[in-house]
Amino acid sequence: MIGYYEIQVFDITQLNNGTVEPIIFNQFNNTKSLNVGLDGNAYITDYHKCYQLLLNDGTPTLKTLFHEKALALSTRQDSSLVISSLDGIYAILPTGDSVLLDNDLSIKKFGFDRANGMWGISKDRGIYSIGETNAKSILALEDILIRDVYFEDDKTLWVATTEGLLQVKRESISEEFTVLKKFTLANGLLTNDVTSIYTDDRHLYIGTSKGLNIVNRASLSNSSSGHSVLLTSAVSRGKKLPVSESYILSADNNSLELEYVYISPKSAGQITYQYQLEGVDVDWQETEDTRVHYPFLPAGDYTFRLSAKDINGISSKDNIKLTITVKEHWWKTTWFLVIAFLSSFAAIISFFLIRIRQLRERERERAEMNNRIAELKLNALQSQMNPHFVFNVLNSIQDCFVSNNVLEANRYMTDFSKLMRLFLESSDDRFITLSKEI
Repeated sequence: MIGYYEIQVFDITQLNNGTVEPIIFNQFNNTKSLNVGLDGNAYITDYHKCYQLLLNDGTPTLKTLFHEKALALSTRQDSSLVISSLDGIYAILPTGDSVLLDNDLSIKKFGFDRANGMWGISKDRGIYSIGETNAKSILALEDILIRDVYFEDDKTLWVATTEGLLQVKRESISEEFTVLKKFTLANGLLTNDVTSIYTDDRHLYIGTSKGLNIVNRASLSNSSSGHSVLLTSAVSRGKKLPVSESYILSADNNSLELEYVYISPKSAGQITYQYQLEGVDVDWQETEDTRVHYPFLPAGDYTFRLSAKDINGISSKDNIKLTITVKEHWWKTTWFLVIAFLSSFAAIISFFLIRIRQLRERERERAEMNNRIAELKLNALQSQMNPHFVFNVLNSIQDCFVSNNVLEANRYMTDFSKLMRLFLESSDDRFITLSKEI
């Protein structure tokens, strides 16, 4: 038994016989902590010294270990002494060497469990597992003062706090503990200020600031509320939707506001909701509000989940699960994009076909034009040099040769050659001078 200025040690056999003669140690200056180490001895700290209370052999004996201000101390498996001070946690090995475990952590109480090893309760950060070289967090509680811890097994932990008794569990050895249940005044405790905890196969022994509670464990197995969290309203862009398990929203009405309720008579409205919209919320969100609003949801498929916990930390039996689909704008849909692509492709093909047809038509017209020009040139040449005229000229030249009039024949031949040359040279000209024509 521990007080501010003294420690009383009782013999169990005397307690059983009804005779109580405690051994009193009163040389402490405002006792801070008492921890029982693995060696079976008690370790005590006050504001100036650290002590060891030998309990194993004979009469209890108090021994001063060292003159140092410490918050708590105890021993662990390797017989080293673990000390919590304002400067952190360190261990003094059997060899006398000192090992720093954590320079930013203050432990107010140490404990030991055969399955989990040494643990410590922090002043403000939760529960830590004390290893050989470091301290690792196994349960973090905000704004709750922890008074005592009891390891039922390697996965179940009972935590006595100023706000009730917590049962916490972990799924595997590597994971941290999470709160499974919470027991308070609503469950029959004398007060929410729980100071110590012990359990066996049948009962929970819960020490409180107003006395001892003994609770049958079988009565706790049905501690779930059995209530369901219900969806009461769904609104999109001011339009009320029927309550359903799935919603399909158009691209122009892509907002969603959900209202829900969880009725727990023992909680007096103090309900905590956890929700997540997969695809939008990265982590689970927590709120006490009974409404959640998503003002803009991109096109896609979503799943909304919501659960509730009452004032005792008991989760709802049936939770909300909704599937939500937001459609794309019609010009972003797959069918529209396919049609647009095919239309564009058809337009391009049509353009090239029309262009090829136009080019072929121009080539045909150009060929016809060239043929026409050739015909016109030929006609022009024929109009300039009549075939009958050429025949007569050649016939006259022949007659001169027959008449043996060579000079006359040469003159005709020369004139006719010049005329032929003028005709051929002027065949490509659209216009010629009058003098040249004469």
